[in-house]
Amino acid sequence: MSSEDSENSIEFSPHDQEDEELPLVEEMKDEAEPSLDLELETPLEQLEGQEATDDPVRMYLHEIGRVQLLTAADEKVLAKRMEQGRRINEIRQAWLQKYGKPPLAIEIILAMLKDLGQNAGLIRLLQKQINLTPTDSFLGAIFDAKLRECIDGEINQYLVQAIASQ
Repeated sequence: MSSEDSENSIEFSPHDQEDEELPLVEEMKDEAEPSLDLELETPLEQLEGQEATDDPVRMYLHEIGRVQLLTAADEKVLAKRMEQGRRINEIRQAWLQKYGKPPLAIEIILAMLKDLGQNAGLIRLLQKQINLTPTDSFLGAIFDAKLRECIDGEINQYLVQAIASQ
């Protein structure tokens, strides 16, 4: 250290009389801790009923609590509608690619009937596998409760394999 630096530097002695007394660490902790003797102005029961808008998780849980959940039957109906919508969109896209214009409603219905007619053989095989007497009436066949159960219900892998092998 040069002589200039030593002249400009200030020396602090640990026993300086002019130093203020520093508070002890324990005293600082006591001052920092909040008093636990707080009285609530509103009872907890009333606070539970109020909305907490500052917590996103609570807001989300509150919102989903308002929405009615789907039953198993509702889920099946919704899934069926979604599947039908997808099939109609497939028919529309195929029609648009083939003819270059969007199909009319009657053209969509005719395309569906054509698909059903092409699958009439599959319906007869299905009737045979589930021991139903095959009928010549297409409407009579598709409205049979047992056949509808096989078509609309859970997929039976054994039934699928038996029909695929024929």
